[in-house]
Amino acid sequence: NFESRCNRLIAHVIENHELSLEASHCKVIEKPKYYSVKRKKKITFDLSIEVTPPKAEKPFLVCIIECKSLNKPVPVDDVEEFESKVGGIQDFQTKKIMIAQNGFQSGAFEMAKNMGITLIHVDEDDYNIVLYKPNKHSSRNSTKSLEKELEKLIKKSLLPKRIKGLKKLSANDINQ
Repeated sequence: NFESRCNRLIAHVIENHELSLEASHCKVIEKPKYYSVKRKKKITFDLSIEVTPPKAEKPFLVCIIECKSLNKPVPVDDVEEFESKVGGIQDFQTKKIMIAQNGFQSGAFEMAKNMGITLIHVDEDDYNIVLYKPNKHSSRNSTKSLEKELEKLIKKSLLPKRIKGLKKLSANDINQ
C-alpha cells in the first residue's frame, strides 16, 4: 500500500540526511495519534517522525506526514485541511510533510509554500522533494533588502558625498 511505501521512503530520506534530521534520534511511526486542542481528542495521521534527543523524555519535534495516493494532483483543499489538523497539536513543535504520487496543483503548492509544508512527489521509481524550506527565497530577499537599506542609511549618514574644504585629489596630486 502507498503508506507503507511512504514509510520506507521516509526511512531512506532520514538515513540520507535529506531532511537534516539525525537518524539515531528519529522514530518513524505508522498511524500515530496526537491530541488536538481544536477537536479535544486524538487525531490519527498517516505517518510521523518523532525526533527525540538523547536523555529527553518526549519528542521535541514531530514531523506529521500526510500520504496522498490520488489519481490526480493534490488540490489546495487537501493541503489546507492538513494544515488545520496539524495546527491543533500543541504538545510539541511540529513540521508538516505531504507526500503525493501525482504531484500537487499550483494552488496546493502555493498554499504549502506559505504554510511551511514540505512537499515530496513520488513516482514508480523515484522521489523528489519539491519544496524543502518554504519561504526561504522570500526571507533571503527581504534580508538582502534590509541589508541594502541599512547600507544606504549608513553611507548617507556617515559617508557624505562631499566634504566642505577639501578638493578632489587625483593620484598624481597624492604622489607629489
